[in-house]
Amino acid sequence: MDIYGLLITRGDHEAFGDWCRDQLAFYKAVVCLDGSDEDDTRRQAEEFSDRLIYLHERQFNIPSKGDHGLRRIVHQELTDRFGINIWIMCCHTDEYCYHDPRRIAEKASREGFDFVSWFSPHFYPHPSELADLSERLRRPVQDRFSHYHWSYFGNDVPWIEDRMYKAASHVQWDETTHGSVRPHGLYRQAPFHPILRHFKVCTIDLAAFELGNTTTLYKQHWQDQPSQFRTGLPYPVHHVEDLFVMSVPKYVCCNRFDGSFETTWNMGEQYRPNGDMAHANNGEMKHVHLMPLIPQAANELKSVVVSQK
Repeated sequence: MDIYGLLITRGDHEAFGDWCRDQLAFYKAVVCLDGSDEDDTRRQAEEFSDRLIYLHERQFNIPSKGDHGLRRIVHQELTDRFGINIWIMCCHTDEYCYHDPRRIAEKASREGFDFVSWFSPHFYPHPSELADLSERLRRPVQDRFSHYHWSYFGNDVPWIEDRMYKAASHVQWDETTHGSVRPHGLYRQAPFHPILRHFKVCTIDLAAFELGNTTTLYKQHWQDQPSQFRTGLPYPVHHVEDLFVMSVPKYVCCNRFDGSFETTWNMGEQYRPNGDMAHANNGEMKHVHLMPLIPQAANELKSVVVSQK
């Protein structure tokens, strides 16, 4: 099944090329909206122009540069170019799909769901990785650091992120919402959660961070938003060595990734890009959503949009 990527980025040039080389093949096309001040990302994007459609924020009137305001632009570009009823994955240059999003979209579509939330184990540099750091930094971003943190407040699963949805005429992003990566008009959430690997440290250049506080914000991300809605690292950083941690606040478990997730929350190796799908559908239809789309969906969306004006 074809799936399309919705990518927003700002100041992520160190990770951008690695992400494109590793992840672009999953998608029929990816529309990228760049907010970077410099041209590093644009120059890299030219290498991938056969599948990547590059846009810059300066081309658009964007009232609020938040989660919805930016994705509204890219969603509209995708549906204008490729049609309304397409599956869309909300991409980030520091997130790498472990399970194949095409297989996940096919499963969700077959079973009648319109959006899928993904498990997101968080990868941080570990003190044991300092000894050969210079060699690690020559690797692609997704191969540098191997330790991931999960079980938020002991809930026995990784953090969960809304990432994939089925576009439709009643599915829209608004202009102002921040802190949500789910458009309005989705009603049938899949009960399964594929995995993406989220690499929280893509550079060890301290100039990329806002230092000196109890937490460490990414300097380039969500600059127009209040500090409580910005993203970063949940611990203080003063020196490069401080980026390397054995534990992360609020997460109970830390494991080393050696190529696969041998955990109870892995929905199945058959959904990986080269996984054996021969038995993937056995018994799965028990989760099929048989209810039609809620008739009031379009009217509810209109009322949401009106209330924001």
